Amino acid sequence: MSDRDFIAPPPGVDMDAVQKRLAEQAPAPAERPEIRFLPTTPGMPLGVSGSAAPVLEQPADEPEPPTNSQPVIRPWSLTLPDAAVATVTGPTLLGRNPSGERALLAVPDPTRSVSKTHALLEPDPAGLWLTDLGSTNGTALVDGASVTTLVPHERTLLRGAAIVRLGELVVRLERR
Repeated sequence: MSDRDFIAPPPGVDMDAVQKRLAEQAPAPAERPEIRFLPTTPGMPLGVSGSAAPVLEQPADEPEPPTNSQPVIRPWSLTLPDAAVATVTGPTLLGRNPSGERALLAVPDPTRSVSKTHALLEPDPAGLWLTDLGSTNGTALVDGASVTTLVPHERTLLRGAAIVRLGELVVRLERR
């Protein structure tokens, strides 16, 4: 099936004439500067990646950008009950079988109390943001005998190590 056959125009409308008229009215495409992507190794200056890529230099009339303009985001570790450890370095979806457009971290859950996509972990210079994504059995912070249940879809900042209950599964999160 072609795109043209997907949605039928109203009776009596000549789509070829409509498309021709739209093409005549469309502005000319704007000139865009050429964008080239050069392979590099983090921390290395451009052009030192082992390829024959040219070294790009800042124009003389522009000041050098500050080197420490972004705060450092330290990775976090997630320790499972079986002592397996996963590293969280960026936004990560956590669950029994998570799906989405971010990093995915599947946790084994024999009791099936962890939702498919249960929570979101987001490392930040201030700590780790934890968000329950509306899971069936909830997410809670455990501090000894005290248990604090997270409000679904509300971010909670963890500044240091924490014991977290995902449904019935208990994990430990700590900054590396």
